[in-house]
Amino acid sequence: MQRPVISFAILGMLLLLGCPQQPECSTAGPVCSVGGVTYENECAAVAAKVQVAHTGPCEGQPPAGACTDSDSSHDIFTYGTCSMGEQSEEDACAGAQNVEECFCDGDVLATELYPCPEGFMCKGGACKEFECTDTDGGEKPLEAGTATDASRSIADKCKDEATVTEAYCDMDTAKAKEIGCPAGRHCADGACVEFGCTETDDGNDPVEAGTTTKGDISKDDVCLDPETLREYYCDDGAIASAEVECEDDGHCVDGACVALPDCLDSDGGKTKFTKGTVTAGRNSYEDECIDDNTLTEYYCVAGEVNSNQLICGYGYVCDEGACVEAECTMEEEDYDEETDYIFRTSSSIILYVGETIGLEDQYTLKLDEVLNESTIGIIVYEPDGDEECGEEMEAGDSTTDLCGSTDIELEIDEVSDGGSFMDIYADLDTNVKWLQKIEGRGTRMVETGDESCTEVTVIPDREYWWFYPRLEETSEGREIMMFGEKAEILEVDLADLQIKLELDGEDYTLEHGDDFDYGDKTYDVEMEYDDAGITKVEINDQ
Repeated sequence: MQRPVISFAILGMLLLLGCPQQPECSTAGPVCSVGGVTYENECAAVAAKVQVAHTGPCEGQPPAGACTDSDSSHDIFTYGTCSMGEQSEEDACAGAQNVEECFCDGDVLATELYPCPEGFMCKGGACKEFECTDTDGGEKPLEAGTATDASRSIADKCKDEATVTEAYCDMDTAKAKEIGCPAGRHCADGACVEFGCTETDDGNDPVEAGTTTKGDISKDDVCLDPETLREYYCDDGAIASAEVECEDDGHCVDGACVALPDCLDSDGGKTKFTKGTVTAGRNSYEDECIDDNTLTEYYCVAGEVNSNQLICGYGYVCDEGACVEAECTMEEEDYDEETDYIFRTSSSIILYVGETIGLEDQYTLKLDEVLNESTIGIIVYEPDGDEECGEEMEAGDSTTDLCGSTDIELEIDEVSDGGSFMDIYADLDTNVKWLQKIEGRGTRMVETGDESCTEVTVIPDREYWWFYPRLEETSEGREIMMFGEKAEILEVDLADLQIKLELDGEDYTLEHGDDFDYGDKTYDVEMEYDDAGITKVEINDQ
């Protein structure tokens, strides 16, 4: 029980005496530790719990925590690193032309942006000389040169007469671009050079036609009148000219003084499609138009001048002394009309009561009624729609004198009254033909200008077609009219109410209740039909 009393007594004595004092350290420095590390001062070494060996820095070492720069500060041509304590920086490129240089500003680590000088670029944190050279010193289209980098060489060259492909250095890389030659120059051997003066007739030579050229300017020797020539030539690198009088035995033709001919025809003879001039001595005669279709053509025969009146003919008109193709123009017109079209003879046609077929010379025949199982009543109509005659015929009957006309032939093969229809068969050489009636409305583009201008383009708003006889599934190959052009039926599908046809090399499908595209328009399709076939098609622009 006495130990606690003694412990408290000792503690009290210590409190009265106080804690032992730490020895004071010096802030002067630097100092070198026993371990060979330089510290800023003795206090820094004590704080690091190391023993000081001597004052002054350790040999070859800056003080611990001091700022250091490996490339001797502000050296933009050498990559370096900087550090101070735990902080570090390195020289780095800021784009292709600038270097961000780290350095020590006293005891402060700092960075600053420096531009690389001309001919240098920043690579790997330092300014380095370009590795590309250009023998003509850059983008200079007036000089030929070669740009070379580490991997290739590019020589200046001509893209065409007016453009040079110029090689140049872009930093370390050889590149090329197209540059147009300035006015008065053209590209030759990889450079834009001045034009020289050239001529094709070897100088001031009036007996030979020539062309004198400098740059983009060309001058042809030309006749000023039948006796006078304008002769062009080169004089001290420039284009010059002079007026030359042809000698007494010559005259000017096509830019040269030539001997006077007995008879000379410029278009080579009696040709109506080229305007010509016949020259005899100092007299000349030009081909000329008498009217729109007639030409006076001059030509030479045995050294003498002759002439004839020539007809230009169909598709041509006379214009300025020659027959030329007639020029056609397109005119737009609206139409709203009904038209009948009769197609080639069929060897077998099924005709139903009330239907009509075409006959020779625009006559039509209508099956008016079926009287019994062997007799029918027919009506023949004239081209203007008036009734020609009405007759009764029986199965097996044939005639070559229908309604008193020897041009109309008809043979009745079979009659059936059970289904209110009949069969009419006619040989392929007979006069029975398919008939299509069309009611159309829209716009037509009509070619005009001459009787040879015949093109017509139909742009319908609507067309209604009636077929006589009606279209059946056996109507494949039958021709019909569609939008002013002939179309061929490829298939008739009564189950789906479809007509497949070919028009202008394209296949189309017309389906009841559906639409289809033709040209720039879309059309709705409606059909009238019965069990036997399709009797009418209505096409309307949407």
